Amino acid sequence: MRARIAGDTMRIAFPVELAAPMLPLLRAERAELQAVFGGEVEFVDTPPTSGPRWLVDLQPDLRHNALRWDDATPTLTSVIRDADGLGATLQMLHSLVTLEMDEITDAPTDDLTGASARIEREIERGFPGFGIRNLTFAEVRSEPMTDPTIPGLERMVARLQDAHSAVRAHVPIFNPPYALSLREDGAVFRRVPPGSAAYAAGLRAGWRFVCDNPHGWITRTGAPPHVHDLVAGRRALALNGVDERMFEAISPTGQLVQWTERSQPYQLSTLLQHEIEGEIVYVRLGNWIAGIGIEAELAAIIGSYQTGQTMVLDLRGNTGGNLLMAQQTRRCFLRERTCLGTIQFTCGDGTLADPVELWDEPPTEGIWPGDLIVLTDGLTYSASEDFLHGLQGLPHVTVVGEPSGGGSGRPRTLPIVPGWHLTLSTALTFDRNGHCIEGQGIPVDHLADPFVTDWRMMIRDIR
Repeated sequence: MRARIAGDTMRIAFPVELAAPMLPLLRAERAELQAVFGGEVEFVDTPPTSGPRWLVDLQPDLRHNALRWDDATPTLTSVIRDADGLGATLQMLHSLVTLEMDEITDAPTDDLTGASARIEREIERGFPGFGIRNLTFAEVRSEPMTDPTIPGLERMVARLQDAHSAVRAHVPIFNPPYALSLREDGAVFRRVPPGSAAYAAGLRAGWRFVCDNPHGWITRTGAPPHVHDLVAGRRALALNGVDERMFEAISPTGQLVQWTERSQPYQLSTLLQHEIEGEIVYVRLGNWIAGIGIEAELAAIIGSYQTGQTMVLDLRGNTGGNLLMAQQTRRCFLRERTCLGTIQFTCGDGTLADPVELWDEPPTEGIWPGDLIVLTDGLTYSASEDFLHGLQGLPHVTVVGEPSGGGSGRPRTLPIVPGWHLTLSTALTFDRNGHCIEGQGIPVDHLADPFVTDWRMMIRDIR
C-alpha cells in the first residue's frame, strides 16, 4: 500500500459525526499518517471518487471492525460498526503495511503461535527504538518461542526497554499513588503520599514491600534502564481487573503493616490540587485526564496570575493520559511561535521517516506570563513528556528533579488473543538539541531528590 501511494496525496474523508472527537489529534499528528502513506495527507469533507482516499463504511451489525485496501482504486476503507470501530481501524494502519496485507481486523485469535509470529513481525518492522537502545531484534527474541505463552510474550516485548510497548491484559487497571523501587534484591517504597491508604496505615518511605515473585515482575516489565525499577514497582502494585487488593509492608524495625487499596474513579479533587504560598503558585497534577474539569481548573489558575508569581507544576508520578490536553496546556507557557524539536515515525516497512519539525505557538488568551518550574521524576511519562517537550530549555522554564521516564512514543494498541492486547510505540521524539526523549527522558536543569515529601525542598536552591 505505501509503495502505491508514495509521493501522492492521501485524502481522508471521515464522517464528522463519527470522527469529531479524534480529528483534532489526527490533524495534530499528521506526520504519522504521512510517514505511513509516504506522501501528503489531506482531510476532506466530501468522499473523493478518485485518487488515493480513505473512506468509511458504517455497518452497525458487524462483528469485527476491518481495515481494507483496494490496490486497483486505490482506496483504503474502514469497515466499522461505530465510532469506536473507527478508532480501532486507526490502530490497524501500521499493521496493514507492516504485515503486507490487504485486510486486517480487530478479531483476536485463539492461536497463540500465530499471535506470537504477528507480534514478532510487528516489532521487527514497526518498532522505532532499536538504534537508540543499541538493541537488535535477535536480542529481543532471545527466548525460544516454539511453544509461546503469555508470560513468554510479555518477557519478549519487555526486552524492548519501553514502558509503552507491552503485552497487557484487557482489564481495567488502577494504579495506587506510590513510588516503589522494585529490584532483584527487594522492593522499597520511595514515596508514600499523605492521605493515601498506605500512609493512613502507618506506612512511610523506606519500608519494604512484601512482593510475590519480584523476578517475574522485573522480567515482564519493559522500561528504560534508568527507570525500570520504578515502572516494575508500579506494575507490581497495580489493581488489574479487581476492585480491591490487600498489601503488606515491613518497616525498617521489622513492623508488619497490612492495608487495602480500592480502585477509584478519576476525580478532579484527587488529580489536581493547588495552593498559593507567597509568590509561588503550586499545582500538583496527577494525570492528564480530559472531561473531569482539569482544563477549566488549570485555565482558572493561569487566569488568576498576579505580577511576579512563579508556577511550580508538580508532574512527579504523572504517567500521562490525554496527549491533546497536554499539548494544549503546553501552549499556555509559550511566549512566541517556538520550534519544540522533531519527531520521527515508523513507516511500517522497517524504516523511519525523515525527522519532522514540531512547532507550536501560544494561544490568543490564557497565557501564564510568569516563570514556570516543573518537578519531574522517573514516573513523569508519556503525555507529561509531550507537555515538557519544547518547554524545557526555554529561559522562563526550569525543570527540577530527575530525568523523566523516556516514553513519548505514540503507542498503538492491537488485540492478540482473547483478553490480551499488544501496545507498541511508533515514534521517536527529539528536543531542539537533538536529544532523544524516547529511552532517555527529558533532561533536568537542576538535579534534586524527587521523593522528598515537601516539594519546597526541591526548589529551595534555585530561587
